[in-house]
Amino acid sequence: MEARRIQFCSSLLVLLVATMAIGCGGNAPTASIPADDSSSTANTVDVSGGGAATLRATPSDALSPATIVPEKNLFPEVVIRTSSGNVRVRLNAEKAPVTVENFLDSYVNRGFYTDTIFHHVDPGYVVTGGYGSNGEAKEVRAPIRNEASNGLKNVRGTLTMSRSPEYADSATSQFFINVTAATSLDYDEASENAGYCVFGEVIEGMEVIDQIAKAEVHDTGDFPQMPVEAIVITSIEQVD
Repeated sequence: MEARRIQFCSSLLVLLVATMAIGCGGNAPTASIPADDSSSTANTVDVSGGGAATLRATPSDALSPATIVPEKNLFPEVVIRTSSGNVRVRLNAEKAPVTVENFLDSYVNRGFYTDTIFHHVDPGYVVTGGYGSNGEAKEVRAPIRNEASNGLKNVRGTLTMSRSPEYADSATSQFFINVTAATSLDYDEASENAGYCVFGEVIEGMEVIDQIAKAEVHDTGDFPQMPVEAIVITSIEQVD
């Protein structure tokens, strides 16, 4: 170690005065700002987790200024604005990266959910949205891989992807919010239950979900338990 320091200092003799303050061959310390962790069928659910972006300084040379490299925010937040009130949700890209990216990039950030409805409400169980308006489907992107084995559980207030019960990797735009714990929807390797992927949790406005869950429902062809009076999702917006 000492020989290396001597060799390094010799080769930079002309810079001795400039480098004495920082020491021969020394590296600038890494600076970081940690993330803030304050923290179906095609039409229905088959009911058979914000932080600020992290900045990391990565020095390439002791005499060069540090380069600030932004890291992806693993806990982005969205607001689901509805005709019954607003619900704020914290997503969990650490545990469900594919699902969160699909939800945000394929749907939220291109306005897909604007003026859609909660098309399936199972009182005391789940409320489901993300299909279309008044029973008319909207064009969706390709299905994604099921990440239900990520360790997150379907407890009250969690945001979960809906999918076909026959195909694990079939989720697209539909999602549901659990009104109560639903262990039957969790991934279980032992029983070969592929599960439904949890990818976020309600952090504000759960009372709005409880209100929606009490809506009067009726069966309308392909839509069992659709609210009699439409409950509209006016928009879903990323807020951080």
